[in-house]
Amino acid sequence: MRSKHTFRLPPDLAGQLADYAGRKRVPQALVVETALSLYLSPDNSERMEAALGRRLDRLTRQVERLEREIDRMNEALPRLGSFVLPGDSRLNAELHVCRTVCRRAERLLVALARQESIPPEAVRYLNRLSDALFVWCRWVSGAMGVAETLWEPNGSASGQAASGEKAG
Repeated sequence: MRSKHTFRLPPDLAGQLADYAGRKRVPQALVVETALSLYLSPDNSERMEAALGRRLDRLTRQVERLEREIDRMNEALPRLGSFVLPGDSRLNAELHVCRTVCRRAERLLVALARQESIPPEAVRYLNRLSDALFVWCRWVSGAMGVAETLWEPNGSASGQAASGEKAG
């Protein structure tokens, strides 16, 4: 039989970490996780500050890496003049679903940021990730030789490639 174990921080430590999180405007969970992973005491604020900074720097580097990937892949794609409708292939459809889920998570995080202290890097990461997923969808279609279906206002899907050529 499995037993459930819980761990609770002493109230004075939890309070100090909550105060620290409030002063630094970062989520309390991030502070607690960082403190526990480094076995820090709450009075060692310089080490805590450095550890939080490294985590946020890592997130910033991940955002920058995604931006470079987006730029690199966009270079090989035709310019868009209309919205792309998802689902030209199974892989394309699955990537679009991932993008949709990522956008939903971004909206939820933005809403939470209105009530809680959320690092802007986290919102920016989700935003860039969803953009990367869109570019990967387009790239996959091109690599598979599948024409993107473009949305035409006041009409139906065009069945045209992004360059304007009819799918064939």
